[in-house]
Amino acid sequence: MAKVTVNRQVNASPETAFERWLAAYERLHELYPERIKSMKVLEWKGNERVTLCVENWAGRNLSYTMRETLFPPHRVEQRIVKGAGKGSTGVWSFQGNPAGTLVTVEQTITGVEGFFMGVLFRKLFVRQMNEGLSRYAMFIDSARPDPRGP
Repeated sequence: MAKVTVNRQVNASPETAFERWLAAYERLHELYPERIKSMKVLEWKGNERVTLCVENWAGRNLSYTMRETLFPPHRVEQRIVKGAGKGSTGVWSFQGNPAGTLVTVEQTITGVEGFFMGVLFRKLFVRQMNEGLSRYAMFIDSARPDPRGP
């Protein structure tokens, strides 16, 4: 198992940070072309959505289906329900403070993928988590509605 928690301060309210997170999410393959190969929402009912994702970690393409429960504007709970890393979880939180919002993501990867990311590729996993959240933070801080830039 591999568990990593990273956070970034952004200059936006929790509501704005959450909205921009949602706006960027389906376009992650554009925001992170080297890592996210595709992201598709399969189902969205109320505050629950199911996505199919193909990611590249350490040179390997991993495909999985993830169920998310959204608690706008403060929290998102994720669980991989099928494919690579089945049973793995993630939690995004958006905590308001006087400077804006502290965005925290906690990922727990289980199974074979958790072994590889937790033991063999720990530094890479931590680096990619930090880089990923930094890109999200830059997007959240920007006034651009498009995660690809101006």
